[in-house]
Amino acid sequence: MIRHIVFWKFRAEAEGRSAAANREEVRTLLADLPGQIPGILEWELGVCPGGGEEEVELSLCSLFENAEALAAYTVHPAHRRVVDLLRRVRAEKRVADYETGASSGQ
Repeated sequence: MIRHIVFWKFRAEAEGRSAAANREEVRTLLADLPGQIPGILEWELGVCPGGGEEEVELSLCSLFENAEALAAYTVHPAHRRVVDLLRRVRAEKRVADYETGASSGQ
């Protein structure tokens, strides 16, 4: 299994909307992805208070069946639409992908 974690900070204003409005739009679009893309085992979104220099505003912690499922997710049209929006409205992004033995408690 592959754990996929992403953190974002948003621009104060982009696309004519505030950071909070863009964060909510992205959160809504991301929340719909598990129903559209196979291979997702877990999906948790967190809206973070942000504010601090090292704090993020939105986080995603997800689990995929395997590397192939994660690769299929990255090119899926529904995911690409969210990525296209994020490229225009985010200020920062950090990603961590790693193999996990989640089912065995590792």
